[in-house]
Amino acid sequence: MRSCANFIGDIRHVDSYFGLYHYLTQRLLESIDHTAEVYPDLVNPYYKPLFKYHTYVKDFVKALNSPFGYNLPRFKNLSIRELFDRNELQEEKVEQS
Repeated sequence: MRSCANFIGDIRHVDSYFGLYHYLTQRLLESIDHTAEVYPDLVNPYYKPLFKYHTYVKDFVKALNSPFGYNLPRFKNLSIRELFDRNELQEEKVEQS
C-alpha cells in the first residue's frame, strides 16, 4: 500500500474504506502483473472494468478472497462491505440515531 499515491488520482467514487482498500489492492496487483507481456491472450478479465469504472470490481474481490473460503467468517468479513469495518457507521444506523 506504500504505492497508493500512484493510483489515488484515478479514483472516481469511494464511499468506504472497503472500496478504497479493494480498489488500491486491485490496482497494485494489476501494476505488477506481467502476464500480459508474456501471454497477451491471458489478460485478466477483471482489469477491464477496473479501468473503465475506476472503482473496485466485486467479482475480483471474491476471487482474491477465495483462499479464505476455508474460514467462512473471514471470507465474509473481507468480501462484504457491511462486515468489513465494524466501526464504520452505516447510513441506516446514522438515520436511527
